[in-house]
Amino acid sequence: MKYLVPTNRQIKFPTSSEQQCPIDHVMDGGSAAVNAGAGSGKSHTAKALSHNYDDKVFFYPFMVSLRKEQQEAFKDASHVTVNNVHSVGKSLLGRTKVNNKKCFQIASNLYGKAGRKVSDLVSKLKTEGFGVYDGALTIAETAAKYAIALKDSEQGAESLAEMAQVVLDESDAMYSEIDFDDMLRMPILLGKTRNSDGLVVLDEVQDFTPAIWTLVRDCLTTADSRVFMIGDPERQALMMFAGAKPEIFNEMSDHYGCKSFDLTVNRRCAKAIVRNAPFSGNMVALDDAPEGEVTTQLKCEVIDEIRDGGHALSAMLCETNAPIVTLGIKLLTSGVPVRMRTGRLDSMLLRYAAQHMFNRDLNVGDITLLIQKDLEAAAKEGVDVTEFQDVVLCIAELENWCLANNILKTTYVYKRPQHPLQQAIAILTSGTTGISLMTGHTSKGLEWDTVFHLPAKTREPVAEWEIKQAECVQHVIATRPRLKFVTLVD
Repeated sequence: MKYLVPTNRQIKFPTSSEQQCPIDHVMDGGSAAVNAGAGSGKSHTAKALSHNYDDKVFFYPFMVSLRKEQQEAFKDASHVTVNNVHSVGKSLLGRTKVNNKKCFQIASNLYGKAGRKVSDLVSKLKTEGFGVYDGALTIAETAAKYAIALKDSEQGAESLAEMAQVVLDESDAMYSEIDFDDMLRMPILLGKTRNSDGLVVLDEVQDFTPAIWTLVRDCLTTADSRVFMIGDPERQALMMFAGAKPEIFNEMSDHYGCKSFDLTVNRRCAKAIVRNAPFSGNMVALDDAPEGEVTTQLKCEVIDEIRDGGHALSAMLCETNAPIVTLGIKLLTSGVPVRMRTGRLDSMLLRYAAQHMFNRDLNVGDITLLIQKDLEAAAKEGVDVTEFQDVVLCIAELENWCLANNILKTTYVYKRPQHPLQQAIAILTSGTTGISLMTGHTSKGLEWDTVFHLPAKTREPVAEWEIKQAECVQHVIATRPRLKFVTLVD
């Protein structure tokens, strides 16, 4: 494989001496693994290298949502191809039809009422890479990790494990329809390859699952490929709930013979914020960074200030969706502009109401009461419904807003029914002004002058990976502000 080493080392936009070291190493023919602290400019370093590299570059951002953003960043660099691994996996298969409900449909057809539990287990098995990937968990290990009972006494099922294996095999056999996990699984199973003759840039490697790593290793690269990989496995691993394994970072680094580099200087945050960030490790602030402020403030005071038009350029972050969505919907239905980036808000709220939404005998205003009755019945059976109360409040606010604005009938969008609640969410969350409300996961890579932290009551983490992920979310939230970090208290 021939590499073109540039004669002119001038990077097209400035880099620090710390950032320049891994760039020079790759330019000299090596592979590099950059362990980059929050705000240290790891993406900036990757972009600087990619722009200045004199051969083909294959840039793989981790998040699907970043694909268009990165493509825009490289629009003038014809030698750089930007794609996410799921899209590449799909293109390797040459399939265009995607059906995300496939496993559930198969399981329901085969096992009736037990289908939901079977499909949930199959989904987890795919995440863990059962039967395909190195280090994959067995069915029993996967079930234990996600607290899924392998026996279903209610349905009289003999073994969910046996059922899951059948559904897994049958879904893999249906090549004409692939789901999100199959985009990773099927190229490996079918031996599809697209080895990259050039530099491979891998972003956010700490969030790679075994499936992603295996696809990159077996289908997109060879052991001799030149690789530039960046991540922060100790402080910013956010996708362990989806099966990501931060230790993959070191495994990949060893596989490609990468030289290790650290980026330690936080170029975003004030000194006080860096000092107070959980698990700051070797992260330090710039010498000339402002002192900044880390403080607390009453939640009611901040909400009043938001209602008065304040903090329009700030953000409020939370560990979980429910509290931030509850507050956002309450503000939006009161006429206060808010930018909500809480990912799949429509489905998160409406999945609790779906069984009632399209009942022609029900009117807007009835759904909240029915859901509340469902929760009361579940509570009597010993189910903890505390976390669902916020959702009920959101739906109540949306129903009242629909009634006040005469949004009472289902419409059709691209031939699909859109319930008044769905219409309300689409209208309310389309604004582009006001404070940004989102979870710590969604805020990754973003920054504001001031960030308000809305602490959430979460389930006590039990497994080691849950504890680790909770710590990483705290670190990400704490390193989003440039100047001021405020923890909200009651």
